[in-house]
Amino acid sequence: MGLDPDALAYITAITTAGATVTSVQQNAIDTFVKTGKSDGWYSSLKRLYLPIWANAAANAICLRSLTSGTFVGGVTHAAGYAEGNGTNGYFNFNASMPSLGISENNCMCGVLAYAAPTLGSYMMHAQAGTVPFGIRSTSTDLLASTYLNNAVGYNSAQSNHYGIIVASRTSASSSALYQRQASGFFTRSTSATAPTGSPGSESMFLFARNFQGAPNGYCAFKAGSAFVSLGMSSADVTAFSINLKTLWETLTGLTLP
Repeated sequence: MGLDPDALAYITAITTAGATVTSVQQNAIDTFVKTGKSDGWYSSLKRLYLPIWANAAANAICLRSLTSGTFVGGVTHAAGYAEGNGTNGYFNFNASMPSLGISENNCMCGVLAYAAPTLGSYMMHAQAGTVPFGIRSTSTDLLASTYLNNAVGYNSAQSNHYGIIVASRTSASSSALYQRQASGFFTRSTSATAPTGSPGSESMFLFARNFQGAPNGYCAFKAGSAFVSLGMSSADVTAFSINLKTLWETLTGLTLP
């Protein structure tokens, strides 16, 4: 069988943008897409970026939609990851959550962090008015996700704020913070508290906080992936994250810490 059409379209797009994609990498992308469709979680994804190609134009292309975000300021494009400088660099998804069909009771966001972020900063974030949505590493060693004024967090040393970090809400009474590392998959925190707001018109930013359209709270860390999605169950997050780990490791030759 040939490559999945969606996998082929992504490969064509990033190649046109300047990336070099080997046959091994093409097969890895194809396997990820086909597995996601077979398992059922692929359709929930709305944006999935793989900023691994050491090429800003290719890194900006979404695997799921083929739309492009925008890198702004100091972002380094290395082989295997992109890195914000913690001062003025960020990535704009160029899409609000409502425009993607994401609602307060059906939402997910996450990153693949190859190294821990700076404390007191926002790994990814969107906020319209007083209603935040994203993932941050606080100044008190708390890895936290904010679901529209309902936060769940994991108290651990900043040095542990790495791996695949996923914040998912599947209903008004069910949200969770997950983390996949080389040592395994963990449910770090759960909450049955309902959100007190809904997603606004602001776009999601990576490496910074989007506060009512203005970036701040810049974050320095090495990102191998960033994504937003409809909410996924624990089982789907488990499956999605192990497949993302395999994809990233195969594409880059690096190992998830």
